[in-house]
Amino acid sequence: MTLGKVSLSAFGFYGALFEIAIIIYILVASLAGLYHSVPQLRPVKQDTDMTKIIYNCGVSVILSSALPVLCRILGE
Repeated sequence: MTLGKVSLSAFGFYGALFEIAIIIYILVASLAGLYHSVPQLRPVKQDTDMTKIIYNCGVSVILSSALPVLCRILGE
């Protein structure tokens, strides 16, 4: 199998590291924007009920599923 032997980036190893950094930045920016626009979802230490925890887990799953598609659409 040749899966994983060739980098998808034209710049090799450093290009792949740059793409990973861009993806992490987009993830953090998406989470910060979400919690800024919907402050009711923001968890509070020692005072978060189970419903908020479940909503936050659902948001994390949705963002992690949509993030690779978003990065491909943006051209990374």
